[in-house]
Amino acid sequence: MAFKETQHQQQGKEEVEAQAVIWEHMFGMAKTMALNCAVRLGLADIIHAHGRPITLFHLASLLPIQPVNPDRLHRLMRFLVHTHLFAKTTGLNGDEETYWLTPSSQLLLRHAEKSMSGFARVHEMTVSPWLSLGPCLEEGVASAFEKTYGMSRWEYSASHPDENRAFNEAMACLARLVMPAIVGGCERLLQGARSVVDVGGGTGTAVGALAKAFPSVKFTLYDLPHVVATVGELNGVDTVGGDMFSAIPKADVVFLMRILHDWGDKECLEILKQIRKAIPEEGKVIIVDVVLKEEEEHVFRHARMGLDMVMMVQTGGKERDEGEWAKLLHDAGFKKYEVVPIMAVYSIIVAFP
Repeated sequence: MAFKETQHQQQGKEEVEAQAVIWEHMFGMAKTMALNCAVRLGLADIIHAHGRPITLFHLASLLPIQPVNPDRLHRLMRFLVHTHLFAKTTGLNGDEETYWLTPSSQLLLRHAEKSMSGFARVHEMTVSPWLSLGPCLEEGVASAFEKTYGMSRWEYSASHPDENRAFNEAMACLARLVMPAIVGGCERLLQGARSVVDVGGGTGTAVGALAKAFPSVKFTLYDLPHVVATVGELNGVDTVGGDMFSAIPKADVVFLMRILHDWGDKECLEILKQIRKAIPEEGKVIIVDVVLKEEEEHVFRHARMGLDMVMMVQTGGKERDEGEWAKLLHDAGFKKYEVVPIMAVYSIIVAFP
């Protein structure tokens, strides 16, 4: 009898745990949208400018929307504390709650050196395609984004300047976050290099950091003409507009950061073959992208797996494991490669002819 009761209790526990998994999946979007709300309201900046833990009443008085519903603000802050984005303290008498920053919410400060606020913003154009995740599994469908809007992510950006500006700001935000780790990883890889072309370099945040760190190297930013047109003056960097599928400027080293994950294997092979033409026999290509390791317990494991889903929805691209990278590089004419881990969600993959 006792055994049956224990077995029944175990089955009940397993069922509850299974339900909890589904509940977490169903309301996972609450984390994303609450983070987006915090960024758009500037909660971290308001609390930081206050200089000390702030009461709900005082926080409400400083929000850009007025008047504020205090109950709803309290519930938002309660959730953000629950997800460890903000911290809550109580007075000695336990009657006054105040809110303060955590290491995570410090990354939401707009003018912080490693701010993630621009990248954390959610835009309608990126949310709607998720409703077409199922239909995009059909063979021949380029992406959920294209299924939703009738054009690729890049065509949409080219015809919507405001959205393109927001996208470029988000990419620049992400570049500032990870570039210190990438610069450190590139110290050995750029020894002896005279020229580097940053393919798909956007507004130049990444190549600007590289040029500052390696002033003896000639750097060129290469991207689509409408992207290059938005680039300001960068010390030590030339800019060239063009199409990476047609040709790539010649250089000792070609650098690509978060470019190949936007594309399927066929397109990546075309890009890599153009790179192979652009570099000399003693040259190299440096790729900054995710290297998936499904079984590895890593602080960025969930983020990397999530990025793969984002690529499938937004661009039709993918994140790749080391075996997939090895095959791509071999098929493009690169004889050897190495993966250089860095303290970031990305890794450095360097390949040689």
